[in-house]
Amino acid sequence: MSTLKADTIQSTGGGAATLTKQATAKVWASYSQHHDAVNNSFNESSVTDIDTGDFDINYISAMSSQWYSVSGIASASRVSVNHRTGNNFATNGSTTTVFKCNTSYASGTGSIEFDARPTTIIIVGDLA
Repeated sequence: MSTLKADTIQSTGGGAATLTKQATAKVWASYSQHHDAVNNSFNESSVTDIDTGDFDINYISAMSSQWYSVSGIASASRVSVNHRTGNNFATNGSTTTVFKCNTSYASGTGSIEFDARPTTIIIVGDLA
């Protein structure tokens, strides 16, 4: 049995090495908008807090297109359970380098945005 040890693996062109026949998260993050803090992440360069319930996750390495798959959950722990009927996790206008996120919950008066603590996000797709 052989052992390969390396600190960095790059493609022959100098960029990120292509993973073949593997499905893996290309970006993931745990972000608390309430505290404006990234708890942990991979391939995330920064988070921009836009407004209540709205923030952008900026990538270190770009995706190959804006049509990637996103899964996540937003914790509404600061919202009274008696007034919450469900969480919504929506995206609009995401690009190859930025994931735009909106967190809200449904109430009797409509959708109410909130600063989640935390929001966890996993993005799967192809890197550029």
